Amino acid sequence: MFNKIRLKQVLAEYKKVFAQQQWTDEKYKWEAVQCFQENWNINSPDFAQMLKKSLDQVGNLLTSANNFPAKMIIGFTEAAPEEVRSNYMTRVRIYVKELLTLKTDQMSY
Repeated sequence: MFNKIRLKQVLAEYKKVFAQQQWTDEKYKWEAVQCFQENWNINSPDFAQMLKKSLDQVGNLLTSANNFPAKMIIGFTEAAPEEVRSNYMTRVRIYVKELLTLKTDQMSY
């Protein structure tokens, strides 16, 4: 049986340890997400500038070895903003459709 009281105890301890030991090293990730959420607007008249501003704080989150996806998508967006915007919109529609399908499949059991 699932012990809710024990779960609450473990979560409380995790939060305490996280705040004391890991927050300073992890805070930038949450700030990058917040920056993206505050700046993202698929309908922005200047899509390239909006995307650049949205990804402004990603730092090493979108970089690994010799791959720089944030710089690449910004470059693509500066070269062809409407094509990239359209691609994002298509990907979002597909993602939402997949989520709805998963939800419907789960409800049928």
